[in-house]
Amino acid sequence: MTHLVNKTPHPIMIPGYGEIPPTLPPARLVEEKEDVGVVPIGRLRIPLIKKRFGNVIDLPASTPMGGHSWDDETMYIVSLPVAQAVAGKREDVITVGEYIRDEKGNVVGAKSFAMF
Repeated sequence: MTHLVNKTPHPIMIPGYGEIPPTLPPARLVEEKEDVGVVPIGRLRIPLIKKRFGNVIDLPASTPMGGHSWDDETMYIVSLPVAQAVAGKREDVITVGEYIRDEKGNVVGAKSFAMF
């Protein structure tokens, strides 16, 4: 059976399986910010920044994969930006593919996973 490690900051509910608690710290991208001006709104001047994302941090090293069979493998569940940042470099990183939402539109679970 695949071992799932949740490297997001929140629990992930999988119907029929249960809740996967987060393993902290979450994997994330280093943010780089640059001041580029202000956005005037009436008398207010709201700072405007340019953001860039750098390296992935707090994601364990890749585990060896035996082809594309994930039985007895560790898979890391990460945020969409982290999954996109490691696209083509890691086969053990997945993100939520489709969400399950309640009647108010709140996310209550994951219907599928996705990899890039």
